Amino acid sequence: MNDLTLTSAPGKSIISNCVKFGRQSEEHKKILYALREIMTWNSFAESLIEQIATRGSLSEKQMFAASAMLMKIKQNKEEKQSNIVSIDLSNVKKIFDKAHEAIKSPKFRVDNMVLSRAPDSGVNAGAIYVKVNGEYAGKVTGGYWLPCRAPEGTLEKLQEIAKDPLGSAVAYGKRTGNCSACGRDLTNHGSIEKGIGPICAERWGL
Repeated sequence: MNDLTLTSAPGKSIISNCVKFGRQSEEHKKILYALREIMTWNSFAESLIEQIATRGSLSEKQMFAASAMLMKIKQNKEEKQSNIVSIDLSNVKKIFDKAHEAIKSPKFRVDNMVLSRAPDSGVNAGAIYVKVNGEYAGKVTGGYWLPCRAPEGTLEKLQEIAKDPLGSAVAYGKRTGNCSACGRDLTNHGSIEKGIGPICAERWGL
C-alpha cells in the first residue's frame, strides 16, 4: 500500500490507516483497491482515498456512494465493450490517406454523416471520427467501431460506405448538389453528373 501519493498524513499512518480499512471486510478491501485504480482521473475516488488514508474509515453513506459509483463505472465499461464491433474501413482509410497528401484535415460527407481523419499525433492517430447530424457519434480505430451515443443505423451506414466510398460520394453529390469531399455546390455540368468535383476526385483518388 506504500505507493499512495498523499501528503495530508505521515507516510506510516497512511499505510496503517489503509491497511486498517482494508481488513474490516472483503467489501472494504475491494472498494479500497477499486478506488485506488481510478483516483487519478476521478476526484470523488481521490477524496475518499484521502479520507481513508487520514482517518482509516468511511461513513456508511460514503461506502454506499462508493459502491454505487464503482458499479456504474463497471456497467458503463461493460456496455461500451459490448458495443464494440469489428469493421473493415480500409477502403475509406485509403482515400483519407490520399486526401491528406493535399488536405490537412480532410472530411468526407455521406447522408447526415461526416467522417474525418484523426491527427497523426496523439492517442487517436489513425482513427476515423464519425459525426451524425453534427454530433460526435464515435470512431473507428484498429479495425473496430467504438460508438458514443451513435444513432441507430450508424454502423450499417458505415459498412455501406466502406464497401464503395466512390459510390457513396457520387450518390451524396447527386442527391444534395454538394461535393461529398469539400461540401461546396456542384456547378459544373460534368461534376453534377458525376456527383463530385474533379479536383476533389483527384485529391481523394476517387
